[in-house]
Amino acid sequence: MKYFRLIPLLSIFSFLQPSFAQDSMFIAEIAALEALSTTAFREKVPQFYYTLSTNPDFRTQKNVSDRLFTLTMQRDERAHVYSLLFRAAHFNQEPEQLFDLAYALASKYHAQDLINAVEHSRAKYFLAHKQYDKAMQYLLRYHNMVGKEKNGEGYREIINLMGDIYYQAGIYDKAGQIYSDLLDEYKTENHFNFFRPYVLMNNMGQIALKSDDTKTANEWFIRSLTMADTHLKTNYRNNSIAYIKVKLAETAMECDSLAIAEKLLGEVATYPSAEVYNDVKQEWAFQKARLLVKHQKLNEAFVLAKELLPANNPDDGGHRFIPAIYQLMADICHQMGNDETAYWYQQTYTRMADSLNIQNHLAASMIILANHNEQLSAQKLQQSKQQIRVLLAGLLVVLSVLISLLILYRKLYQSKLELIRKTLTKDDNKTGIARETPESGAISPEEAKQQTELIGQLKTLMEKEKIFLNPGLCINDVSKTLSTNRTYLSRAINNQLGTNFSNYINEYRVKEAVGLIQSGFSDNHTQEALAKTCGFTGRNVFIIAFKKYTGVVPSFFIANYKKWDTVKERFEDE
Repeated sequence: MKYFRLIPLLSIFSFLQPSFAQDSMFIAEIAALEALSTTAFREKVPQFYYTLSTNPDFRTQKNVSDRLFTLTMQRDERAHVYSLLFRAAHFNQEPEQLFDLAYALASKYHAQDLINAVEHSRAKYFLAHKQYDKAMQYLLRYHNMVGKEKNGEGYREIINLMGDIYYQAGIYDKAGQIYSDLLDEYKTENHFNFFRPYVLMNNMGQIALKSDDTKTANEWFIRSLTMADTHLKTNYRNNSIAYIKVKLAETAMECDSLAIAEKLLGEVATYPSAEVYNDVKQEWAFQKARLLVKHQKLNEAFVLAKELLPANNPDDGGHRFIPAIYQLMADICHQMGNDETAYWYQQTYTRMADSLNIQNHLAASMIILANHNEQLSAQKLQQSKQQIRVLLAGLLVVLSVLISLLILYRKLYQSKLELIRKTLTKDDNKTGIARETPESGAISPEEAKQQTELIGQLKTLMEKEKIFLNPGLCINDVSKTLSTNRTYLSRAINNQLGTNFSNYINEYRVKEAVGLIQSGFSDNHTQEALAKTCGFTGRNVFIIAFKKYTGVVPSFFIANYKKWDTVKERFEDE
């Protein structure tokens, strides 16, 4: 059995590389697939790809997947959908075209499970590449296909991805609420022999770290480790525990508890390599390099950290630590007295960080790639000392970044205009949010009838008397007006409308605001006045509710709702 050692990262990863015997093993399994019936072949292909995805060797993944890609293309189009998805997700070879082709094949056979798989893979891909608008687009499509089975893992995966979008976009409070709510479901079911509860706890710890709350972060990671050690019995147990310990070590370093960090990283290093995934090994290497710097073991830290640079990891498209790895390299080189190299790394870090901020979390992978190419070019040009060519290359990179940003901005602008169009063309009898499926089957027909009548009275009250314009309106007031009690009214709204009282009232207020905007009210009044006129207690509450039900903030809606038709025509002409 091979273990981690305190040696350069290439050596650490060397025992990860599958031997040619392992390649032969995969090829033998492909041969076994060929002998299966069509139905069995179709069932085994996704399982094979899942196993292949856990193999850390890029060469093996590429060689084996190419063989299976050819086989599925020749033998079964439904199985070939999984080949397309694997290639799109792992090799970045025209991924959008591959996803489109996979969707077309799945739709050709009306295979809903395959269509779900395509949309799920697409959402995860665009999320990983920080294209949040596209990730949300396909995530919502997947959401509508899977349905709203609240206790199903498919539904939880959707909600988890939603939390991940908020997290990666830096909206930590919203992400934390989603993670916390999902974790409560697993706690209620006492379902902890599964990876997701630990991912959720670790994410909560990550959010605390982002907020410099090391105490809370430590509590979450310890909770996650304790639960995993007790309840997690799957084949990925050691991988999950290894990751948690790496994060605990990171937290300990933030508190200058170096001995604790050393102990935790040392424990992770003893785990069998086959049971720890490559991404966790990279996390370990990054934190180990940081610890070595703190111990002034700069040469060891330099060798270990350098292997995480994209130029030294060409087969790994993830680059988990960009741009942080460049900042770490700058710190190491500075402490080693190599200020010229430190300055280059620091400049590289600054360029990357600035690019990530400018694009506002959209298509960050494109900026990272541009910066990476610029670095490789700059290194060659520096060696040849051709300063004029360096300047031209830099200008071209800047120009390409600006063009990319303009294209992305236009796509985002178009998507927001589409949300405005949907709001303006929406049926007045429909509301602006996706509702839960009413649970009227859980009550008697007589009670359902009574609730339907009560909701009809409530709707009449809203539309004719517009009681929602009262900022102080509460469910108690409405229930008294309808000669019922708040509990029964709340239950009727939940069962018959699939929402709650607060959301129901806010929908009417937002619809009222849209009508006022169209009538020209906002031309002579502030948003504060508009909010209060529609029954909101304040501008901030109004903005949140308006964006929730329309998809855009009021200021954007006011500025652009008249422009939809002309802007649409211009874009179509182009």
